[in-house]
Amino acid sequence: MIKKFNEMFDNKGKINEDWGSSDQAIMNNTIHRDLGEPETMPMPFDDELRSAAEEAVDFHWEDWTEYNTNRDDLIDKAIHSYYRAYFPEKYAKFKAMFSPK
Repeated sequence: MIKKFNEMFDNKGKINEDWGSSDQAIMNNTIHRDLGEPETMPMPFDDELRSAAEEAVDFHWEDWTEYNTNRDDLIDKAIHSYYRAYFPEKYAKFKAMFSPK
């Protein structure tokens, strides 16, 4: 589980498309709304979180080159960005807890 968490949030790779902060805010908002606007951070391996991120990626990024070659990484990036936007303190603690020492 720790290995999967680290793989999910290690910031590897970059999205090569033109994507601005307002675009990301819209995507984060979509994920948050689809989750029922939770007040606490959903767990990283929550099926509902993954599903909401998949739907957002499929809607917003389906025409990107990375979508066809790296969809799973895009989904992980969407979750990562959602956490940073909506639950920054808890997300930082999770990252610190699972980071190699």
